Amino acid sequence: MKKATLIFLLLSSALFAQGKYAAEFKNLIGVKYTIEQDIKALKSYKYEQGNVIGSTNDGPYFSKIDVYRKGSSAVVLMSKRTNVSPDEYRIIEVLKINEAMKNCEVRTLNCSRKFGYPEETIVSVVVPGSKKYASIIKQAFSLQDIRFEKIPVKGIKCLNDEMN
Repeated sequence: MKKATLIFLLLSSALFAQGKYAAEFKNLIGVKYTIEQDIKALKSYKYEQGNVIGSTNDGPYFSKIDVYRKGSSAVVLMSKRTNVSPDEYRIIEVLKINEAMKNCEVRTLNCSRKFGYPEETIVSVVVPGSKKYASIIKQAFSLQDIRFEKIPVKGIKCLNDEMN
């Protein structure tokens, strides 16, 4: 009985940690969709970008990160492909960013920490600039398993796309 209670507590704490930074979009966790534009709660947001994350070992059931913007706010979705024919995805985690001003970009690729893991997924709000690396990192979040966690911007480097 004690083991079952302990397992329940561990699982429930992990589930409640999801959506920590989702704000009013927390209800999107668990929603299934086929096309990014079909997500009703994001109808007033513009789809900006999407990237596949993970490894080739995930096969056809990969995960992806999509970014939607509206004014100075952005919504980042982490989704898992649940069906191949037709393509269907389930939203696993949501990140709402309120300070993504027009001169800023939301980066889901090419950002790393000085002492981080090489395959770590970092979502950053950056002021790109004209150098090899972004001039200013305003916010950064690391994808830890299936949760976004805020991380310090010190030591974060984001490669500018034009410089690749």
